Amino acid sequence: MATLQIWERRRRIPSTTYNDPLDHIFTEFDEDGDGHLTTAEIATALKSRNVEITPEQINEFIRAADENNNGTVERAEFPQFIFHMAIADLKSVQSME
Repeated sequence: MATLQIWERRRRIPSTTYNDPLDHIFTEFDEDGDGHLTTAEIATALKSRNVEITPEQINEFIRAADENNNGTVERAEFPQFIFHMAIADLKSVQSME
């Protein structure tokens, strides 16, 4: 529940470039434009941004965000996907301290 509140507040922050930066990122990730992000599309997008992540890690984040259990991330599920990646990154940084 708190996750949704965070994202809703973020959506209200004015942007001179994009109405919703996450929506823009989703569109960039969605190579074939079908409205679903696959493990391969996510891996390609993250690799192009120099993010080191395994397919297993991507699938774990997909499972955490995949509300309809179809094995992909839809636009509405994308904020939750990003949230889980951010939490994992935070935990990783904290474990290194």
